[in-house]
Amino acid sequence: MLKALSTKDDGSPLIVFGLSHKNLRELKKGNPIKIQLSVLGLVGEVFIFAAETEHKMEKIFEENFKVVNKVGGTCSKCGTGLREDGSCDCKDSTQ
Repeated sequence: MLKALSTKDDGSPLIVFGLSHKNLRELKKGNPIKIQLSVLGLVGEVFIFAAETEHKMEKIFEENFKVVNKVGGTCSKCGTGLREDGSCDCKDSTQ
């Protein structure tokens, strides 16, 4: 993985993470990537993960973190907001 801290033309910071194909394979296996921002001279951590649907991503997130402020997902088929159970009004109602 490539990690870099740069500056955009307007002077604002730009944080860059380049994922290798190996990183992508690990994400597809369900293995999240955690990056300590201290390697870039910053404070905090980045958590990168992937799943087939937003609903599955919410479950992974909730398994790894205490939810403080949950931002709902959107349906990958129709783009509408998901209900708490991960469903929506489109034909493929369960994500």
